[in-house]
Amino acid sequence: MVLRLPPDAALLTLFVPFLAPAKELANLIRSNFDASSTKESAERTLSEVWEKGMFENIVPDESKLRSIQDKILTLRQANAYVPDWLDSIFHKRNEAVMRASVADRVLQAKRHGYG
Repeated sequence: MVLRLPPDAALLTLFVPFLAPAKELANLIRSNFDASSTKESAERTLSEVWEKGMFENIVPDESKLRSIQDKILTLRQANAYVPDWLDSIFHKRNEAVMRASVADRVLQAKRHGYG
């Protein structure tokens, strides 16, 4: 059976079913960008605290460290969903980068007489 629809109705018939998935995808992309921005802010704060500790011997106060911990917790609780198939593509590389970063910080701390 062939429906005889005017062109605008035919386009709407094809277009409307894709509105909900498109909106969901747009929301997912926006939340990923928001999370990325927040992560960059937390990383900057952490790097500033690290640099002050390493090069200026300024020990951060407990409230500063607590605020960083709270920001990390908030990020983990609100992190956008990443499908397993996508995570598996980048997991090994991300893990290697994280381990290299940690190793670099440990060496830097040892060079400055910590640990």
